[in-house]
Amino acid sequence: QYDGKICIFNSAFAVFYAPSDVSGTHGMQWEFIRSTPLWRNEGPRFDCAFVNANPETALVNGLEV
Repeated sequence: QYDGKICIFNSAFAVFYAPSDVSGTHGMQWEFIRSTPLWRNEGPRFDCAFVNANPETALVNGLEV
């Protein structure tokens, strides 16, 4: 059971470095992450979402899907 505060955002913009994928500008990548019940009046869209379960850990090690 979690009793803390939960923030919900329907979309987010992520910029990250992916050195194994050089198709971007020297490995820099970006993408929109969406979670909405009605996307372009056609239906729901639920991309992958990450939850920061442990903010004390470094970088993405505290994230859960």
